[in-house]
Amino acid sequence: MEQCPDETVMLLITNAKAYGVTFHLEPWGEWYEMESGQRFTVVIEGSPTPPEIVCTETEIFFWAGADTHVHLYNDTQELGWSIRGRTPNLPTGPLRGILGLP
Repeated sequence: MEQCPDETVMLLITNAKAYGVTFHLEPWGEWYEMESGQRFTVVIEGSPTPPEIVCTETEIFFWAGADTHVHLYNDTQELGWSIRGRTPNLPTGPLRGILGLP
């Protein structure tokens, strides 16, 4: 099986609500409070597998794609573990189903 070369993608995620929300970084089980208007930068390195992002009224769930390595920043400060392992290269169900959402 041919392996795709690693790619690097940067996503900007902003809390556009008038109140704070909780940002969940999965599958590592990390969570961070985001104030209204606050923006996080997510840098994804690895296979070109897309992440899944689900927003509810009070939470943002970011599930990294399979076989990727993720860095999370608030401005220039890296949040959480500076060395996260790559996500497992295993099939998973849609995040909405895992969360019990329609």
